[in-house]
Amino acid sequence: HTVPEPPFKRVKYSELIERLQNEGLEVEDERSGQKRLIEWGDDIPLEGMKLIAERYKSLYFITHWPTSLKPFYIMPLEGDEEVSHAFDLNYAEKELASGGQRIHLPDLLRRRLEENGLTPENFTFYLNAFEYGMPPHAGWGLGAERFLMVLTGVKNVREAVLFPRDKKRLVP
Repeated sequence: HTVPEPPFKRVKYSELIERLQNEGLEVEDERSGQKRLIEWGDDIPLEGMKLIAERYKSLYFITHWPTSLKPFYIMPLEGDEEVSHAFDLNYAEKELASGGQRIHLPDLLRRRLEENGLTPENFTFYLNAFEYGMPPHAGWGLGAERFLMVLTGVKNVREAVLFPRDKKRLVP
């Protein structure tokens, strides 16, 4: 491996979906169970990420994800609430980090909770802080084990985890 040179490429989710459609990538429709061409609003499956990785050999950002695919607290774009101020940082087909601008407006945050089937009353402790004024802010999280996986070149993330867990192994 070589050390990636910034700036890292940035590509919008919608551009990737268009490329994957041109490649003929099919996904299973959640309602019918039938295969169909990937479309805007679908999460990108591993097969799609592998196709994307053929073009982007180093670190790259996927930006402007659909709001529906991101947590309730991610800020939607002004003027197009179906698109979010969110990103994923990937290396080849592996997601290393995820983040985005957080909602700082209490009314919007309440509405997003409701849109996601959550009860705002269960989040009173959180929403109260926003009533006093919350500045615009953002956050991100790095998957340390995924990062180690890329650095070491191991094929499975369980090889980079100190105490891996799965359905059959719950204790070290």
